[in-house]
Order: sequence, then structure tokens, then C-alpha cells
Amino acid sequence: MIPMLNNQPLRIKSLLALVAAALLTCAGSANALQVLDGVVGKKHVVRIPARELTRLSIEDGRLQSMRFLSEELEVQQDKESGSVYLKPRVEDKQISVFVVSSSGATHELILQPVASMPLESVVIRDPAPTRPQHRAGPGSSGKTPENKASSLDQSLKRLILAMARGDAEGPGFTVERLNQPLALWQDVTFTLVGRFRARTHIGDAYTLVNTGTQVLTLAEQEFYRPGVQAVAVDQHLLRPGESTIVYVIRGADDE
Repeated sequence: MIPMLNNQPLRIKSLLALVAAALLTCAGSANALQVLDGVVGKKHVVRIPARELTRLSIEDGRLQSMRFLSEELEVQQDKESGSVYLKPRVEDKQISVFVVSSSGATHELILQPVASMPLESVVIRDPAPTRPQHRAGPGSSGKTPENKASSLDQSLKRLILAMARGDAEGPGFTVERLNQPLALWQDVTFTLVGRFRARTHIGDAYTLVNTGTQVLTLAEQEFYRPGVQAVAVDQHLLRPGESTIVYVIRGADDE
């Protein structure tokens, strides 16, 4: 059996919270990802780390431009991904920012630096364009995009539940037991112990052991890579010799 989460009922709820994030560009725990629904004229107050980097991106798009005061905010552009990395130059005040996405939408952000906050990711979701109502024609399955999204949602939810329970098999997915050590960081061992395959997603289960002499603090965003849609870390604080389970979910096409 694949290793299960500690405090299983609580952690299953935490994993299920990743369903929505997994359908975006990334996901995570409460401080690993913030998703902002773009609404014309709405100002978003966003908590960001005062002394660490924050990644700001646009869901299914690119960040076109930003307007801000350079004495308040440092911005590093990632041209390849269309995102930016932010770091406050001030800690005792809010920072006003205008963000323009590749769709032409403008988003107003009020950044609130927080001293004790770790690395953060913020995703802005552009307002959805008005679309004509779909009608089923001859030969059509009659499924709207909403129906397909719901079906995808349920498939991903079943996969997440199976991973949280450590299921060895189940309807709609297969499980491969593995014992593959991987290089990660100094003073840790990182081993791929299981792979859950569903039609639309792949979920990998890892064990991570702190082999060093210092307490190790983990954050979900440290495990994001291109193609990764959601991450869950069971235990975020590891004393020397302690271990945790890390779950990484990606699309089936990103293998």
C-alpha cells in the first residue's frame, strides 16, 4: 500500500481543497497560492511576504505590463512564462499596483507586506468573456464546457481521495508502487514511492526525510515545476530524522 497521510480525515479535506487549484495553473496550501477573480473596478488586497519573493501570473494568459512606484516595489520579469516576481522595498505600508494582462484587462492590487510570510504565488483570473449559449446539434454529445469541467472535477477528486487513502487500486485509475530515490536538496532523501494514473491526471507520492541536523521547513511552492497543477505536503516542519509525504499532481499530457 502507498503511504497514507497522518490525521487522515483532516488531510483528505486539505487535499480536496486542491481540486479547484489544480484546474488552474498551480495550487497549494493556504499560503502556497492565492487565486484572484478579476472583476472590473474591484480592488484586491493581497498579502505578500515582506522579505521573500512572490510570483504573480495570469491564468491562461500573460502579464503584459505593470504600474507601480519603483521605490516601493522591486519587480523581476520572467519573459518566458509571462509572469513576474515581486519583492517589497517597504514593509510598513500598503503598495498600490495596476496589472494589465495580455487580454487587455486591468487589475487593481493593494499589496500588504507581511514579515513572517514565506514564498508566495498569486494567480489572477481574467474576467470570463460573454459566450453564446451552447446548443446540441446533430451528432453532438450535448455536453457543454461546464459539463466537461464538472466531469474533470469529479475525476480529479476521485484521484485525490485515492492518494490520501493510499489505495492500491480503484475504478478509473491505476497505481504503480515504486522505490525511486531522486536528487532534491542537501540533507534530505526524496523518494518516489507511488504513481497514480487517471485518464486526465497523474499523481505522484513521495517520501521526504530530513537527514540533516537542523529543523527543515517545507512549502508547497518549492515543488512546483512546469506542468505541475497541485502540490500537498503532509507535514511542513520536520525535525532531524522526521519524514513527510509529498503529493504532486500534473496533467496526464505532461509526463
